[in-house]
Amino acid sequence: MQVTLRDYNTVIIKAPYSKEFTAAMRTIEGRRWNREDKVNEINVTNENDKDILHIIDTFNLSVSKEAMRLLAPVNMTLILDVIANDTSIKTLEDIIKSLNDFSDFSDESCENIKLMLINFEEGNCKYDKKLLVGYLRRV
Repeated sequence: MQVTLRDYNTVIIKAPYSKEFTAAMRTIEGRRWNREDKVNEINVTNENDKDILHIIDTFNLSVSKEAMRLLAPVNMTLILDVIANDTSIKTLEDIIKSLNDFSDFSDESCENIKLMLINFEEGNCKYDKKLLVGYLRRV
């Protein structure tokens, strides 16, 4: 189950068939079924972005960074999910670099995470990505 970017204002949601998922998708304004590619296409608007984020959260969908940029304002939880699931992120420096990728569309969330990282480091905690992401979710 994944969410990717089709163009500058359209996301593609691809998932195996389920009655619950189909019913939830049908509630999103601007959604259409692409029969040829077997995906849901949604033109993202200010009216439906929160509904899309809700479905992403409810069905635990994987979201590409490009699609995440379109779903502004970005939810800090989604940024943390990307960090937690990105196997190329191994150090605090990698997290800062990743946050810089998001900062063009979510400056406030990224700055909040960076401040939390500073607090985490000042607590002399040994770096462990799973522990760090858990800490960020709780703060």
